[in-house]
Amino acid sequence: MSIIDSIIRKTALISGLLASTQIWAQPQIQSVLECMHANVPDTAQFQNLQISYVNRLQETSTYELQLFAQHGKGEFEATAIIKKPARLTGGAYLLRSTSENYQVYMYAPSLGQVRRVSGDGITKATLLGTDLGWEDLQIMYNAFMEGSMSLKGEAEVQGRPVYQLQLIPSPKTISVYNRIYLDVDKESCIPLEIRLMAQGDQLHKRFMADANSLIKVEGKYWYASRSQLTDVREGTRTEVTVLTQAEADEKLRARVFNPKSFYNSR
Repeated sequence: MSIIDSIIRKTALISGLLASTQIWAQPQIQSVLECMHANVPDTAQFQNLQISYVNRLQETSTYELQLFAQHGKGEFEATAIIKKPARLTGGAYLLRSTSENYQVYMYAPSLGQVRRVSGDGITKATLLGTDLGWEDLQIMYNAFMEGSMSLKGEAEVQGRPVYQLQLIPSPKTISVYNRIYLDVDKESCIPLEIRLMAQGDQLHKRFMADANSLIKVEGKYWYASRSQLTDVREGTRTEVTVLTQAEADEKLRARVFNPKSFYNSR
């Protein structure tokens, strides 16, 4: 996964990203973006994940969950259903977003009801108290917000050649970041490192995909099965491992992205 790589309809996503980002007068930038989004399967898929959160005191909390995601035509949807630990089993979150709007729904088994989360702090909220914010989840699925994308150069990360990209979010976009740097692996077109910059161009979070965990599925698209997100300011980190990955059929997609039924993946 890149944590998690991209999910729905290649052609729609490629055209959507190219339309929403300013393509500078460098022919190579378009080919890099198209290569990145060749990693988008033809249908939605889901992943069974293990997430380990390490706090400032180096104490670790571990969770297992199912994550479903899909995006296209400027929209992104993701559902997380908690499997472990037992005290949280059955809890679920649904995120539905565009560049200008976030909708987050929560399901608590103890209450047996869905609650919509609202308020200005929604963009700063995180999944299960880890470092993974809702916007981070989108970025890790290559669902980038509108803005100006440019190719800044080439370098080497984890011993592999990469393209260095820069994304400046559009002023009308809801974002906690003012600049994003991506180091994109030349072979797989998976971002091996993403640096998320806060106001004042200060490094806030760093995402790194383990290059040794890159997997090519059916000779078509790539994802990284191990990655880590570090909150540099807080001194915490979140490690993500993809345990299994599969495609979601039409009936499952219709259910897990619906606010009335997202918590039921069966």
